[in-house]
Amino acid sequence: MPSPSLDKQPFTFANLPYGIISTPTEPKPRCAVAIGDHAIDLAKYSKNGSLFEVESSHNFIAQQAFSEPALNTFAALPWSARRAVRERIQKDLKDDKVPASCLVELKNVTSHLPMKMGGFSDFYTSLEHCLNCSGEMSANSIAKNWYYAPSVYNSRVSSVLPTPRDIPRPKNVYFSAGIDSEPKYGPTRKMDFELEMGFFVSQPVPYGQAVRNAAFRTIPLQGLRN
Repeated sequence: MPSPSLDKQPFTFANLPYGIISTPTEPKPRCAVAIGDHAIDLAKYSKNGSLFEVESSHNFIAQQAFSEPALNTFAALPWSARRAVRERIQKDLKDDKVPASCLVELKNVTSHLPMKMGGFSDFYTSLEHCLNCSGEMSANSIAKNWYYAPSVYNSRVSSVLPTPRDIPRPKNVYFSAGIDSEPKYGPTRKMDFELEMGFFVSQPVPYGQAVRNAAFRTIPLQGLRN
């Protein structure tokens, strides 16, 4: 299959998202990158020697990193190494040098969580979501500091799931007839939805230090879609 035919929305040569896949014939999860309606199996692609020059220049073993069931090792590499990998993949696609044996149709893959996570912080930053979830709260009653430092809380990693996945309706305690009535526990009667945007901090941040805006230039961040 000529590589140029793979250059189609939503995953074009300019948009190559990383992820973790498995297939019925090869059930072991491994790293991949989406292109058009296919995925490039990066474990096979690197085994083929396609990244030899990049490996030599940046001192890492691509096949070892891409054979893992998560992208943590690759994401922790210096930005220059990750950029070199992406540029090599783009060049091979444009030059029709990606072996057909490395391509898998997306309809035949199962997606898995792209990274191993020890925890994550969830920022309460959407004004509309804040108003929808706060009952009698109005824009005038939101504390002034919220507009400068929105609330943040630690969330359960088990709630992060790959798509597609059915989500059970949450359960909670509510008052059926006002705040003075008997509380009841059951499926929530109202729901609100957020469009979330997440970032992986792919190297440890030392205790006592913060990830500041300027630090995003030096701390490798891996933007992933799965």
